[in-house]
Amino acid sequence: GSAVSLRLETGRIFRFHLALIVLLGVAHLIVWVAQVRGHPYLRGLNPMFNMNRENNAPAAFSGFALLAAAALLFVTARRQRLRPASDSGATRSWAILGVVFVLLAFDEVMALHENVRGWLPAGLMATGRWHYAWVGPYVAATLLLGTLLFRFWYRLPEPTRTRLAVAGAVFVGGAAGLEVVAGFLGHAYGRTSLVYGIEVWLEESLEMLGVALLIRAVLDFDSAAAAERPDARGAARGMTF
Repeated sequence: GSAVSLRLETGRIFRFHLALIVLLGVAHLIVWVAQVRGHPYLRGLNPMFNMNRENNAPAAFSGFALLAAAALLFVTARRQRLRPASDSGATRSWAILGVVFVLLAFDEVMALHENVRGWLPAGLMATGRWHYAWVGPYVAATLLLGTLLFRFWYRLPEPTRTRLAVAGAVFVGGAAGLEVVAGFLGHAYGRTSLVYGIEVWLEESLEMLGVALLIRAVLDFDSAAAAERPDARGAARGMTF
């Protein structure tokens, strides 16, 4: 019974996370449409909810969610290490993912990726459709990380393996794939156009959704691992973060 109640709690957390993502998306679209119609400030609401800006509510929410995911990954690594038949490789891989998400959180809050453009050759500097040329190095780093952790991922049980793959695809698709699209749309229609604002909403929402999916996948993995232990009842009830 306790394991079932934990899964229900995980689902409730996921739905709450989704609700916040939807609310932030609606707020962004409202202030963007107002901006297109000649109200760029809207009593301070535009700087607060515009997903194309830094240091505001969407950025803070994304940074907090990334840090929450990192904390959860570290907890999972610790629990894996304490298991009777612990796998040092799996423990290390969970911890590596935790470090990656800490770095992503700092990048989200401090916009570190914007500085990457300064390291690129002059021909790729941030102008026009190549405004987001920083995506290249980040994609390369993602591929390297995926290669290093492929064996760990492949050995995960189902449905955790599939859920993590979907979460990663959604996050990278938003963070890198749609970021490139944004460069071309910004060049074609302008970075204050309605179509650009919709693209920003899709991009940021996919990033947030990817993190929400990852948090749910790891919570479900921890729930299943706790249910397998002899003290499953007490362990499941002790799933606090």
